[in-house]
Amino acid sequence: MDFQAEVGTWLAAHILARLPVGGRFGLTNSAIPVSLRLETGEGLDDIELGQNDDSRLDIQSKTSAGLTQDAESPLGKTIAQLVSIMLKARVVGVAINAAEYRAVLAIGVGAPGTLDSLERGCAPASLLSRSSPTNQ
Repeated sequence: MDFQAEVGTWLAAHILARLPVGGRFGLTNSAIPVSLRLETGEGLDDIELGQNDDSRLDIQSKTSAGLTQDAESPLGKTIAQLVSIMLKARVVGVAINAAEYRAVLAIGVGAPGTLDSLERGCAPASLLSRSSPTNQ
């Protein structure tokens, strides 16, 4: 089974069991996942998970992604997709509500550990953005 299918299966199991997943991604843990779309062709196009409180997770799944300066790398392509989402939202005048939306890069267990370093480096900024008055 490919990695994207594994992630989709994990999410589908949570839908069927009516178990929340949002808390794992910084969203409220009281919302229940209710819809799942794969290969959407929109945003982070691998997986879209909708929840019963209208929050949403867009998930890009990569078996392997690491830090590199190559814009065509898995991480580079994912960042480009995220930038495109933000630019399109700005053009059409849609404000992305950080309390209701998460963009997630899901990576396989065999991915290089360099992304762990990136995550640790970004964590303080993430905590600051969650505690700012505009996100409450």
